[in-house]
Amino acid sequence: MWGGDYFEDPHDNVTERLNRFEKWVRSLCGLRSLDIGCGRGNISFALSVRGSKIVGLDIKRANLYEAKILQRKHRIRIPSEVHFLLADALHLPLREMTFDIAILSDFLEHIRDDKQVLAETYKILKTRGNVLITVPNQWQLIEHHTKFPLLGFFPAIVRNKKIGTNRWVKRLYSKADLQKLCSTYFHESYLAYLWPHFDRMRKKKKRLGDLLRKISNFLSKTPFTVLGTTLMYVGNKRVTLSTTSSIGLLFERNRIIAEGAGAASVAGGAYG
Repeated sequence: MWGGDYFEDPHDNVTERLNRFEKWVRSLCGLRSLDIGCGRGNISFALSVRGSKIVGLDIKRANLYEAKILQRKHRIRIPSEVHFLLADALHLPLREMTFDIAILSDFLEHIRDDKQVLAETYKILKTRGNVLITVPNQWQLIEHHTKFPLLGFFPAIVRNKKIGTNRWVKRLYSKADLQKLCSTYFHESYLAYLWPHFDRMRKKKKRLGDLLRKISNFLSKTPFTVLGTTLMYVGNKRVTLSTTSSIGLLFERNRIIAEGAGAASVAGGAYG
């Protein structure tokens, strides 16, 4: 199973995210997955280890270059092929309804138009396809990108000004923000706050890392869980009227064909 022993996990909890996600999709094995904003490919490789057929997509050529280096270096430990694609998530160059799974992990906060990204994600997912989204929690104690404590608690004018000075992050999300954003395209299956595991800290200073991890695990099971660093959302694609009509027409066409074949068989028997 996937672990952080041969790829550095920048988020400390890739395994936890996918474990939680897999409870809702039952199994990732054999499913076609699109990792949008894949970066160095950490999640893409983790999905590959679980048997998923992966396409990792990123707009930065340097990220994909690093991902391919890691792929070659650890090919023996990656059981299925991972394909990487240089593209813009605002205009996905992919056929509609071709993927079972879409992953947007720590990605939407970097994009100027997160609604457009979800609209594009919706298009490429198959009927009832699933999406995993993680974003920075507005109420986290120390904002990861700006390193500013309690940033989410400040008035919007202060918060937006501070975020505006950082080139890496465009926004933070509250639970209500994320639900509203996703509700147009997806049915919510699961929404939770994630706390850090301090895996990298444990590699450098094991005792301190273990202590912080215990504290983190304890707080995640109390009302203070709302101060977690990350919001994790799992949803499945909404079936629109047009999609439902298309499926209905397909079934009706197949029924007519089947009835025609049955009638031809009866007629053939009568004249045989």
